[in-house]
Amino acid sequence: MVIANGLKAMPCANINPPATGVILAGGKSSRMGLNKALLHYKNKRLIEHASDLFLLAGLTDVIVSGNIGGYFCIQDITPNQGPLGGVYSVMQHMDDSPKKLIFIPVDMPLLTVNIVSTLLRSVQDFDAAFYSNSPLPLALNFNQNIKAILYKLMKENLQGVSVKVFLSNLRCATPIISEKHAFSLKNINTKTDFSRLPD
Repeated sequence: MVIANGLKAMPCANINPPATGVILAGGKSSRMGLNKALLHYKNKRLIEHASDLFLLAGLTDVIVSGNIGGYFCIQDITPNQGPLGGVYSVMQHMDDSPKKLIFIPVDMPLLTVNIVSTLLRSVQDFDAAFYSNSPLPLALNFNQNIKAILYKLMKENLQGVSVKVFLSNLRCATPIISEKHAFSLKNINTKTDFSRLPD
């Protein structure tokens, strides 16, 4: 058990090797009008909610895709490529040894430890795991082959490629999330979305 930021980090059951958590925080936040990662919700910035979620899930190796002070950050190699640009940039930073990665958007402050750990358990025998109604958050069994697939897609689609297109090239597990918990996967894109977060 690791103590970090006052939180007890509880290891995800049966996850070996431990996963690296990646917070996708490199977007322009154009619809919000300000950097979503720095918005305060329940007395914490959204970037802190994401980082603390990983710590609570037992993931002490955390990377931020973007440029947020106080965190280990990897900036996008090719800007304005959406979430997959962040995934791609983080992959290019990694060596080719197999490892588990789990990507969460910074603008999903309602994500839970169970949502993260379910994806990490589901990806064990697959290339990727994501919930059937949302391509993010995303768990990957990262290896050289997956890195090469994404590299090829990015080079062939200079105007951008979607996460869904990338995933269509992989063997994926798609666990189902109940309607009760599906709200946890909602992105906060606008000030109206933000105002509707539960107190």
